Amino acid sequence: MNRVTLDLLASPAAEKSIGSPEWENWVLCPENDNPENDEASEGVPLTDTPTTTLDVRVQLPDEVINQLPKREPEPSAFWTFVNQPMVLTLLGGLLAGVLTTWWQENNKTRELEVSHNRTVTTEQLALMKEMDVAYENTGSVINGIFSRILWMAEEDVKSKTITDAQAKKKSEEKVTQWRGEIHKFEEKLFGALPLENVLIRVEVLYRCASVQTGAKKMGETWASFQSDLNGFIRKRNKDVQMSAEEIGRVDTLREEKMGQLAKQSLDLMREMTGEVKAGPSPAACPGIPAKK
Repeated sequence: MNRVTLDLLASPAAEKSIGSPEWENWVLCPENDNPENDEASEGVPLTDTPTTTLDVRVQLPDEVINQLPKREPEPSAFWTFVNQPMVLTLLGGLLAGVLTTWWQENNKTRELEVSHNRTVTTEQLALMKEMDVAYENTGSVINGIFSRILWMAEEDVKSKTITDAQAKKKSEEKVTQWRGEIHKFEEKLFGALPLENVLIRVEVLYRCASVQTGAKKMGETWASFQSDLNGFIRKRNKDVQMSAEEIGRVDTLREEKMGQLAKQSLDLMREMTGEVKAGPSPAACPGIPAKK
């Protein structure tokens, strides 16, 4: 049981009779802080009549006390400060500014990414055209020079066994013709794109491993082809005597490497086309994540 103390105020005349009409002027007063203090609290009378304080103590069940409305705890000073209209306005403006800045930066990053991907795709398409032109022009020119140098070497070997003056003259005319064709090829070579440089650019610009590997292998084959040509020319300049069989082996090797170059060029162009079509998606290069 809990105890509730009620302080009632009444006139002196009411002290003798509880049923007196003066009880109508009684008022409730707060309970003393100390429930053990039996002294009457100071009340406020409803009339100017002199009053006497009565201390009435009532015991109520716990069930009744629990059903009484409870006082809600006061909010903390922080939430009281934040709940002010001006503070809420400032916080809302700050949050809106942060969100706007983030949105703008995100859109700017996306625009830069799209612009970069578009630029890379344009450069890749241009490099595909350069690759095709470089192989057709540079490859055919170098191969034309190599083949005619071999023909001239074969004709020199044959001319040593020719005794007929007419046949010897025809042999010399062939050599002169081939030498003239070599000069024309050399003029074309000055304006042609170096194939090795184009292949290096392909390795750098394309990100798929299949393209990079294909460009590297083709570059190695092309370097070996040119090395064979330069080695044969050095022997010719030093007047190294070579047999027809030796010249034939060099010519066969030339044809084999030109066949390798043709196949490698076709495969490389196919891989390059696949990457350009797929764009920055993961499908462009299996195993390599797309750029963000």
